[in-house]
Amino acid sequence: MDSVAFNGDIGVDDVSCCNVSGASLHLHYEIRRSNCGEAVQVKVEKETGSSVYVTHCLATAIVIYLVWRTIAGGSVVWAAIGVVILLLSLAQLLLCVTSETLLVVGGIGMQVTQTHRMGMESSRFFACCDVRDVVINEAITMHRTLFYLVAIVGMETEMLVPLFGNTRPRLKQLQLIRRMIRDVLNSTLHECGK
Repeated sequence: MDSVAFNGDIGVDDVSCCNVSGASLHLHYEIRRSNCGEAVQVKVEKETGSSVYVTHCLATAIVIYLVWRTIAGGSVVWAAIGVVILLLSLAQLLLCVTSETLLVVGGIGMQVTQTHRMGMESSRFFACCDVRDVVINEAITMHRTLFYLVAIVGMETEMLVPLFGNTRPRLKQLQLIRRMIRDVLNSTLHECGK
């Protein structure tokens, strides 16, 4: 997929693909054009079925049972280890990021939103004049190279803001997302004198 198909002033596309780890992703692109400007919204969702949730709940229930049996048997050390495993398991279940959304509105700014499994959302907003550029960066590990999208934010002190750091789309999707973001931001960047 190289471009988003337009229907009038709205371009929409849905794509199923894999992230860098091979997990299934669902990408939703939406571009809106009007007299007031242009906006792009990209939503990347992890496709986690209910089986993952059920497996996680079952494992947590087993740990709870083992902790209860250990406490009844009198071994405090094993009970403490079980409680720690239980708390980490619940934290992973509740705080896991299931989708990330990037909304870029020309002349206004860029909003990055993460949605967690239990519905909690966290958002950050950056004004258009503070966004210097959006680039694809690479991280080299022992056995592979990972590509990720980064927004360079700030006028005096630059700050790198990773985009889609939890869902981690592949390079092909990152290139398309970057192109759409730059199309929207280019006119604004010229107005801000960058």
